Amino acid sequence: MRSLVNRQYQPKAWEWRLLVLIVLPPVLSWFASWHWLLDVLTSFVPYYLLACLLGAVWWVWRRFIGLALLCLIVSAVMAVQIGLAMSPSLGTPVATAPTIKVAQFNISLLNPNLPAFFSWLNRKHADTDIVVLLEAGPALTPLLASMKSHYPYQSMQLDDSPFGIAMLSRLPDTHLELVNDSFPYIEAQVNIAGRTLHVIGVHPPPPISGSLTQARNHQLQQLAQRVSRQAPDSVIVVGDFNITPWSPWYRRFLEESGLHAANQQWQPTWAPYSSEHWRLVPIDLTFHSDKVNLLARQVGPAFESDHRVVISTWQLSARVVTDSITWPSE
Repeated sequence: MRSLVNRQYQPKAWEWRLLVLIVLPPVLSWFASWHWLLDVLTSFVPYYLLACLLGAVWWVWRRFIGLALLCLIVSAVMAVQIGLAMSPSLGTPVATAPTIKVAQFNISLLNPNLPAFFSWLNRKHADTDIVVLLEAGPALTPLLASMKSHYPYQSMQLDDSPFGIAMLSRLPDTHLELVNDSFPYIEAQVNIAGRTLHVIGVHPPPPISGSLTQARNHQLQQLAQRVSRQAPDSVIVVGDFNITPWSPWYRRFLEESGLHAANQQWQPTWAPYSSEHWRLVPIDLTFHSDKVNLLARQVGPAFESDHRVVISTWQLSARVVTDSITWPSE
């Protein structure tokens, strides 16, 4: 009878396997700088947090308090990770400073719903000054041509790969430069009220192999060096970075570039599968220099892409941080 009771209150073999499946990935992600596969794990921290919390509930129900505490400890560490990466920071509007609105969108290659995106942009955000489109294929050509009257300044490298890119601007005196690196990016240089604004749209490769992870990190390093040389000017960098705030390479990019992250609110934009309601991963990122205030950052619909639109509003003035902010979303 005693051995029967002991077996009854011991976790079953499948429960031990479940525990390893829940706890091991987030723990391994803490050592992301060791190997590119561990860096991939940092992309799914929100999912790990949910899994660990559900695991803790399960172990409490099964009366295995020690295992429940283990899940809660791992959950607490991840909650701190998320909280540190998403602490709010917005600038104070200055009445006399010019305002700029930027839209960024990984439209997803072969997306059939692009006309709906442009219609939405014209209807709800007609005052958008600069539009950055990623995964821009040749099928986009007629749509971009139709936008020429509203966005007369355009630069693009349309491609049937995920690394086509386009940037549109309606701001006068815009100079667009297509940088043909291994993975192209576009920089807009605009003279506004006697000040120079640089807006850079990027799409580094995803970390799905050792070589692509190395290429992503190399492009981020090159970009950080380019931005640091532009320090006297105002700089905004947007795009699908294929990196999350929990990766050590994200932190290194911030340190080397001297930029500030504008991704500091719970505004995820991507999911590893097609789901409108479970996009928990923030990889469509926004960064800025000291001389630009972020006034608002909105996340819009997906329009059948695996990403969501991001609209950010900026002001060219010295950065003054406030504690009380409002983050709108659509």
